[in-house]
Amino acid sequence: MKETLKVMKPFLGTIALLYLTVASATTALAQSNLDTELKALYEKYGRDSVVRKVERDNPKAADAAPKSKAPEDAAAAKDSEGEKGGFRLSKQQRFPLLFRRSYSDVTAGEDPSAPDPKSLREAEAAQFSYSHDYLAQSDQWSIAAAVIMPMELVNNNDQSVPYNGLELRILDFVPSVSLNRITNNKDATKEVDELTFRAGLFSKWLGTVGPLRLLKLSAYATYATNSGFHDGGIVAGEVDLEPITALPGNRTFHRLAKNGTGKEGRAGSLIEYHWRTYLHSEFGGHVGDVPGQVNEEDFFRVGPVLSLQLDPFFLQRTNASISYTYLAGLSGGPASSHHLLAKLGVILDRTPDTDHWTLNATYEDGDTPLVKNHVRTFLLSLGIKY
Repeated sequence: MKETLKVMKPFLGTIALLYLTVASATTALAQSNLDTELKALYEKYGRDSVVRKVERDNPKAADAAPKSKAPEDAAAAKDSEGEKGGFRLSKQQRFPLLFRRSYSDVTAGEDPSAPDPKSLREAEAAQFSYSHDYLAQSDQWSIAAAVIMPMELVNNNDQSVPYNGLELRILDFVPSVSLNRITNNKDATKEVDELTFRAGLFSKWLGTVGPLRLLKLSAYATYATNSGFHDGGIVAGEVDLEPITALPGNRTFHRLAKNGTGKEGRAGSLIEYHWRTYLHSEFGGHVGDVPGQVNEEDFFRVGPVLSLQLDPFFLQRTNASISYTYLAGLSGGPASSHHLLAKLGVILDRTPDTDHWTLNATYEDGDTPLVKNHVRTFLLSLGIKY
């Protein structure tokens, strides 16, 4: 891992600079109406008028988002404001404790850095169990549990919006410890011993730098070993840096064409689109001596991720999305990788306002994240949800 970290340092240091350079290079584009209006208010009435303007317009943007429902796939953005649970030993305890089955059983509001957050109802509880096999005369104990502590270190959402530059608005840190342990007094092949330490980080930077309006940093790292801390372990992590600009279709869905009905919002659109682009990096490797270990090579990969969502897509009941990832291998293998995911969804309900019955077609081609198993599949699925 030391060699990997040496390789990573010059690249991690340039990730933020890369995106700010890209943002600055696009300032030659025409400013949006919002830019012009904000500038006029700022010059005539001062900073307070700009704050009132942003506070008045932001709720409208938030209300418009549910009208353009994003497909639930790898390209869909997750809202950091979601359901939250937690347990406190006392009223003075600042950070809640979450008891779940694993560190992935969290909501987007509890851990915005989670790669696949769940709803509070979907999150599984910690499990402790004992079973006795009368035929084999064996006893088996098991525990699958995680202790998670979401920490909101910074929350400056109530402060004024800077017109020039970016300011930190949200900073969340989410450490956790997960244990998956099974012991059997007769059959050692049924035993499992996994101990995982995870640290997630999420931050939002708000302001104005050319077309740049918001910068999101999401990162997490895990260390997997066993409860005895012997035979070494595996370290892996991912970092995403995403700029959100004032360019059409980046912050919210943007109408590309009208459907002729004259209706407002999504109902009057033939096509609406939403796009994202961000920088993704992933690293990993083995620590210590692991008996029977086949691949001891550490890896570090970095590259862009592009995604586009269309909803509605010609019809009110259809939506589509496509995402493409290219990662250059700076160390380890593979030398480079790509991943393409395309999806088409159709709502089968009588009206497109509900999605109890859905038909989805998905095509995936490329290398899976981290482990880089090559896949090329087509999936047709029928979804039922009530």
